[in-house]
Amino acid sequence: MEDKENGKEVNQIEIAKPVQMAKSSGGLEMSSLDQMLTFAEYVAKSPFCPKGMTKPGDIVVALQMGAEIGLPPMSALQNTAVINGRPGIYGDAALALVRASGLLEYYKEEMIGNKTSGDDYSCKVTVKRFGYEEATEEFTIDDAKRAGLWNKAGPWTQYPKRMLKFRARGFILRDHFGDVLKGFKTTEELQDIAEEPRNVTPGNLINSVSDEPEKEDKPEPEQKPEEKKDKPKQAELIPSQASLPTEAQVTWEKLVDLCVANKIPWPEVQAWASRDGRNINLDTEEGCQKILNAWESVKEAIQRG
Repeated sequence: MEDKENGKEVNQIEIAKPVQMAKSSGGLEMSSLDQMLTFAEYVAKSPFCPKGMTKPGDIVVALQMGAEIGLPPMSALQNTAVINGRPGIYGDAALALVRASGLLEYYKEEMIGNKTSGDDYSCKVTVKRFGYEEATEEFTIDDAKRAGLWNKAGPWTQYPKRMLKFRARGFILRDHFGDVLKGFKTTEELQDIAEEPRNVTPGNLINSVSDEPEKEDKPEPEQKPEEKKDKPKQAELIPSQASLPTEAQVTWEKLVDLCVANKIPWPEVQAWASRDGRNINLDTEEGCQKILNAWESVKEAIQRG
């Protein structure tokens, strides 16, 4: 914008008309969507905005998620993440929420064994919730190897001890304090169980899911011709670039995940959507949501052929 008095350009953040917000010891208190949107617009144009949350709508969703589990606005933005369409909370924040709940009598983490001497090296977490028996959870190197995590590029290579701790911690906190965490998994676990790290932007999704690599040591047994013909390729499970919706990426992402998980090719879903005069358009949010709402029936109908 231009400063008429001095004839110079000045940087100003264009924000919607301010709304009144209450202030407490935990920061601003937002009780309406208008207040959340106003706050989100400020955050989106701020250097404090977390990477990947540049849209006010994304920020509002993160704020709501944080509010449901008791995180203040900025803590919600810094301690939550969406991994392949699934919201999660970082392991340190999960423990902080459980400690703040007043339900935790005591908590203990310990590393057991020697990581250079065998696969039994582990992190053991012990918790006791008031009114309940003591409980333990252990995650070993052997567990990590079985899950294909040990020596995996990234945190498992850089901070293996801490990753063992996050896994044991995440499991026991979800098992015994699910009411505090509202069922959310830790982001560390979500990153591990994802088929591959994926950019959730639809334009980048097509090339991010690949066929499972062939096992060199144990080749799959020879299949009959008819079995090979009927087995869909992984690429067929994902819609083509031309069919990507522009309105509801999250809704479309959920539907794609269901197709992949159930090995149902996308063309068969499209065929069902247009069969018998249904005329369900999968390029729209409404169309994808209709399929999601009736998913079990759709799946059974497709599998029956």
